[in-house]
Amino acid sequence: MRVVVDAEIRERIAQEAEWYRPRKQGLDDDFLGEVGKALERILHFPLACPIVHRRFRQYKLDRFPFHLLYYVGKEEILVVRMYRSVGDPKQK
Repeated sequence: MRVVVDAEIRERIAQEAEWYRPRKQGLDDDFLGEVGKALERILHFPLACPIVHRRFRQYKLDRFPFHLLYYVGKEEILVVRMYRSVGDPKQK
């Protein structure tokens, strides 16, 4: 089993890390580490997160206001979306 993250979602993760970079030194790395930790947890415990729509599951990051939406297939776990759980950070 492996976790597959679409290129568009990887780009979104990179953009969000860039947004955090000037806010506090190392915060961008903390964000990327949190996403990495989430992907590891999803890989090791793919059925632990709640189903939120049909067969899609949702993982909420611990320290940052984001969710990962994913689908567990037979051979891979596909992350289909990353979205904020609160307002747009660019408006703050």
